[in-house]
Amino acid sequence: MRSMESVQPFAAAFILAVLLALGPLLFLHSKWLQEIEDQERVQVHLGIAREDVSVAHLWFEEMLSGDSHINPEEVWALFKNSKQSLASFRQEQIAFNPDLLQHSYGTGGPIHQQVDRLEEKLGALELMARKRASDPGVSVAGSVIDEEFDIIFLEALEASFEIERGCTDFNLTTMNGRQQIHKFTLVLWVMGSLGTAGGLVFLNMRRRRIEEEKKVLEDRFQQAQKLESLGVLAGGIAHDFNNLLMAIAGNTSLLLLESGLSKNLRASLDEIDSGVHKAAALTSQMLAYAGKGKFIETVIDFNSLIEEMGSLLSMSISKRVTVDYQLLEDPLPLKGNPTQLQQVVMNLLINASEASEAKGGSVTVITSHRHLEEVPFESVVLETEKFQPGDYLLFEVSDTGSGMSDSVLERCFEPFFSTKFTGRGLGLAAVLGIVRAHGGRIQVVTKEGEGTTFRVVLPLTEEKIVDTDDRRVLEFVGRGSGDILVIDDDPSVRRIVERMLSKVGYEVEIAESGEEGLEILRSNSKDFDLVLVDMEMPGINGECVGRSIREENYPVRIVLSSGYSEDVVSGTGEELFDAFIQKPYRIQELWEVLSRVLKSP
Repeated sequence: MRSMESVQPFAAAFILAVLLALGPLLFLHSKWLQEIEDQERVQVHLGIAREDVSVAHLWFEEMLSGDSHINPEEVWALFKNSKQSLASFRQEQIAFNPDLLQHSYGTGGPIHQQVDRLEEKLGALELMARKRASDPGVSVAGSVIDEEFDIIFLEALEASFEIERGCTDFNLTTMNGRQQIHKFTLVLWVMGSLGTAGGLVFLNMRRRRIEEEKKVLEDRFQQAQKLESLGVLAGGIAHDFNNLLMAIAGNTSLLLLESGLSKNLRASLDEIDSGVHKAAALTSQMLAYAGKGKFIETVIDFNSLIEEMGSLLSMSISKRVTVDYQLLEDPLPLKGNPTQLQQVVMNLLINASEASEAKGGSVTVITSHRHLEEVPFESVVLETEKFQPGDYLLFEVSDTGSGMSDSVLERCFEPFFSTKFTGRGLGLAAVLGIVRAHGGRIQVVTKEGEGTTFRVVLPLTEEKIVDTDDRRVLEFVGRGSGDILVIDDDPSVRRIVERMLSKVGYEVEIAESGEEGLEILRSNSKDFDLVLVDMEMPGINGECVGRSIREENYPVRIVLSSGYSEDVVSGTGEELFDAFIQKPYRIQELWEVLSRVLKSP
């Protein structure tokens, strides 16, 4: 009894000590979580800086292309806000935890140096933007300064992502160190109260799960931002490029109508015409990536597709590398987008060639037919869709290069990651997306010093192979008559459309904007039989023009023209327009559409 009495004060004191220890433990845990929240708040400035410079880049390109809705001062304000947000990130980080700025991650050096580099890129981007704005004549699409401007923009985005990765690495390192202290304190507390320790273990496990989920969400968000930036850039380039193709396609089709052309000249014009519409297919693919269209699928022979690319591949592959084609003699019918599949072949072969070039090695290309009941290999990336048994095409590209390390293999399909010079790194990311979109899978087998093999399986189809020749010439059967009003903001498009319409007998009047077109109609609406209007224009666009014409009951037919596909612009309302024609188009295609509309009741 006496011993129990002596133990009781000790036990009470021990329990009290345990209970008192619980307070500091919970305090430390709460402080830890608060520091995480503070760190996230500081890093928000970095995201704002990236968002502002992305919007400034987009608005600036639209401003240069002639969009009068863009206020230049708002663009310069976005550049200024981006730099101020980056400065706020640095200042608040110094006040909160300056150790992060000294943390090194990857090959970019300490984070403060990476922030300096990003500030330099933002300053260079704004300086070049002001230079381009002051002299638009040297800043047309495709010029050297235009390409340098886009490269600096991409470098700024990559620098911001590198800073975020460094911050994430620092946070994980800090959390790991504090986690050890947390566990040690937890063990001490468990010795006095197993129940309390169990509760703390549960909280710790929950915290870990939240952190893991957060990291997954952050990774997905970063991937989405990269692809979104790429999509915006692709959409803007593709829209402008379509207008250039329109001028080439129209002039070529006009020349092909001329009699007395020599055989060689006509063959050359046919090649130009074919090249223009292949370029238009590539433009449609860029618009589809940007969410402004959809990919057109057809049934092709994969072996024929590779053979048709022979001359292009021979020019793209190093002369020091030999290519051994081991293609299956039997046809391999595959349903998909030919342009995308060509991109898969081109990217894999060029990568293999560049990997083998240093040693003057070789590349082997193999196609075969496989009937698969289960997944043929473990893909290097997580596949969410269930594998469907059936007949598959196996496409293999092997090189004798230096292979890839484990770290490079883990990131080889990541957008903007590359072991090559700055500005590359989208090839394998695009290949992965295309293979997935076609219901296939991809595997990489590599070993440092022994080369690399890419294996792709794609589902075959039982449908009949379609002739992929895109040089469809419509029969030109006569001339038209009537007055047509053409509304388009692009001068090169206006010129070629006026020439094509005049060639087939129509009287043509030109309007440079939707506002001017409506004013012409209001002054003499009965003189026109048809209005050909572009969809994307500054001010009043094609949809608004069509709606105004219908609301004011002008007795004219309306044909909508756009570089975007019909499925994209169809949301404007079919009741507004009598027909649609997609740029670029030939004179035969234009004549057929207009004749059909004018002859309809």
